[in-house]
Amino acid sequence: MVAWNEDRTADRKHVAEVVRAVGLRLFNLQLAKGKSVTPHEFLPYPWDEEETPDDGGLSQMTPEEKKASLEKLRELTNW
Repeated sequence: MVAWNEDRTADRKHVAEVVRAVGLRLFNLQLAKGKSVTPHEFLPYPWDEEETPDDGGLSQMTPEEKKASLEKLRELTNW
């Protein structure tokens, strides 16, 4: 169910991006040279804001915690 939902969301985002691109081109045709706007200025979408990559919480760990976590993994996997 999650994969289906993600697929539908991706399809909707794609359609929204196409709509924004077409509208932006028509809008920029009406503006003077050098006064064109960017897609984000023309029609901002919630996903335009830079998303933080999902690193499994590693960026929130201190170097000591990362080292301890790796050591624990090594013990569990007998490396």
